[in-house]
Amino acid sequence: MQHTARRDFLKGLAAAIPVSAVLSNYQAMAAPLRKKVKITDVKAMFVHAHTDTNMVKIETDSGITGIGEAYWGRGVKDVILGYLRQLVVGQDPWTLSRSTPK
Repeated sequence: MQHTARRDFLKGLAAAIPVSAVLSNYQAMAAPLRKKVKITDVKAMFVHAHTDTNMVKIETDSGITGIGEAYWGRGVKDVILGYLRQLVVGQDPWTLSRSTPK
């Protein structure tokens, strides 16, 4: 039996599934909501478990929420809540990654 390293497996998987094909479904689902949804709040929490991490929750006026993980260092929560929150509240979450907040 041939041993396959995880990294080699993931490289092969990435080559087999084009990202554009996967993302096109999400873009199609998001199209009717563009410029209609606004970010209303950003919440962050520092989690101390077996590893330290920062969790971020984005809330919108349409009830859609997103949860993600931020950089693992201490103080990131303060940066998110003290600086980044004011940049993204009021922005369209579907196009935020493609534009610079004003």
